[in-house]
Amino acid sequence: MRQILPASFHSDLTEDRITKIGNLIITAYHESLEFFNEDKGDDRWTHGCRRYKWACKNIREAIEADGYGFLSLLEDTGNKFIFLIGEVPIKFKCTNPEDPNENVLKQSRSEMQQLSLLDYGDIKHPGQLVWRMAVEDDFDGNPIRLALLGIDESKTTRCYWELPKDKLVPQIVPIHDNKADGVEIAPAKVGLRTNEKEQEK
Repeated sequence: MRQILPASFHSDLTEDRITKIGNLIITAYHESLEFFNEDKGDDRWTHGCRRYKWACKNIREAIEADGYGFLSLLEDTGNKFIFLIGEVPIKFKCTNPEDPNENVLKQSRSEMQQLSLLDYGDIKHPGQLVWRMAVEDDFDGNPIRLALLGIDESKTTRCYWELPKDKLVPQIVPIHDNKADGVEIAPAKVGLRTNEKEQEK
């Protein structure tokens, strides 16, 4: 499929930003494989749930890290997870980027509202596209490619940009520790509990 840079449709969708988010997802895919245990009952479904939740956690924590000022969350409730690159709402799904399944296109109310508010600047006829990060894996669950898709109302992929494989590198996101300083507390009195009536005698 012909590659088209997402920034041609919205200026917030730069190659650097997409690559950073893609690597957060790829990291979760690789790390979750290390915990796959078929003897304990794991299968593709349990592995899919684990890597999805881990990827959500990576994205959620990256918001507080340096270099991710463009990233925020639009929705994070239950199994609904939508992040924003700048103003653009995006979901990620495991699917063939060149033939995404129907489930990939489902939209929530918050996503539709956000899309209606987008400012496209000087870009003419950008189209109302649904944006999805599609990750394809092999039979063993290893990610083999990741692409950002812009899909229109007729379910036609108008924007397809596949991340170069040499840029898909698992990484550790530095997280800021914002925990409050501890407070010293006097030690509790330790002793045998006595009956109040006995104390009165």
